Amino acid sequence: MAKQLFANNEVATIAASVGSTDSTIEVNDASGFPVPSADEFFLLTLYRIVNAKEADHEIVKVTGVSGNTLTVSRGQEGTLARSFSVGELAQMRFTAESAARFRDSAVIDSETDAQYVLSSKGGIPYLEEQ
Repeated sequence: MAKQLFANNEVATIAASVGSTDSTIEVNDASGFPVPSADEFFLLTLYRIVNAKEADHEIVKVTGVSGNTLTVSRGQEGTLARSFSVGELAQMRFTAESAARFRDSAVIDSETDAQYVLSSKGGIPYLEEQ
């Protein structure tokens, strides 16, 4: 199973126009993003700002980073592959599918042997001891 990578609060702007079928995305600065190796990936949400609100979200799976070029699989988690313009945004976010992967896997504390699973209450995720 592929391993999902995470980083806090990473965002970049799109540096070259992206067509809906493109499999690479150029960003202004990819230095804060993880660099996936074989069987690793991270998710980005691409979006634009329209009338001061986020619009036209697309989740992409990033499987490679070379300089500021990201290799991606488009239209993840039921989102549509869209075209994006220079200056629009690419941000690492915790997605519904990411939460489901955590929910479906138990975590065991090696010091206490306590087992935890990811649960949520009111849409807020937390680890629950079993």
